[in-house]
Amino acid sequence: MYRPARVGSGGARRVPQTILITGGAGFVGRAVARALVARGDRARVLDSLIEQVHGSRARPEGLPDAVELRTGDIRGGRAVAGAVAGVDAVIHLAAQVAVTTSLTDPVTDFAVNLGGTLTLLEALRRRADPPFRSSPRPTRSMATSPT
Repeated sequence: MYRPARVGSGGARRVPQTILITGGAGFVGRAVARALVARGDRARVLDSLIEQVHGSRARPEGLPDAVELRTGDIRGGRAVAGAVAGVDAVIHLAAQVAVTTSLTDPVTDFAVNLGGTLTLLEALRRRADPPFRSSPRPTRSMATSPT
């Protein structure tokens, strides 16, 4: 369901965005997707829907029908490139989060968490119009840690 852009502060109309949520079929990702759809944005989810986490590869309960669901691995270049095509922003939640797996199979843990992030960043970098926002130089708040 599409909702027209809402009028924000100062009377400016907010333009709906297409936002990719990697790992978006999980608990947090579904909540983010619902919030994005509720504010009028288009949400796209890329998730591997692994059985150990989701129980089946069916559409997860609680993921709005308005959300575009793409099943694919964050390490897969083609799946990720297809998922980032045409998006305005990315919320990256895809991860291997089981502590036991990180201990018993650290190579897979690394491949999913670091390799998957690198695959995502490379797919975004290779776009003709990457959706990066960056400041020209680090700010003091970026360079210091809270005490």
